[in-house]
Amino acid sequence: MPLLLITKIPSAQYIEDSGSIALRSHEKINFSSLQGIPILDLRTISSVAITIMSSTADLLWLYRKWADLPNIPGWNGFMEEVTVNHLYQKSFIACLPFINAPPTNSDIIFTVLASASEKRQ
Repeated sequence: MPLLLITKIPSAQYIEDSGSIALRSHEKINFSSLQGIPILDLRTISSVAITIMSSTADLLWLYRKWADLPNIPGWNGFMEEVTVNHLYQKSFIACLPFINAPPTNSDIIFTVLASASEKRQ
């Protein structure tokens, strides 16, 4: 998406409002012990693959490590070598607003995760 040329400098209030998000409250549940935490089968919530299919590149790298073949690059170097001729797709990186608050607060964590999820959609 191209950047738009602006002819009027936005006000400080506009910049502040567009660069911040409202703090949301996270519902806190106090458990006296681990017995109160429900354990659910993830397959009942959403479709989760039972088996994980490894790619050919994954298996090839694992085999080369297992066989202790010489001159094996690290994972990143290996993936660069085997995917050098593959087409790539551009991805989108969104800047999230800065939150001037402690990252250990559950309301802050909830707000950031909810905001990121909404921007993703």
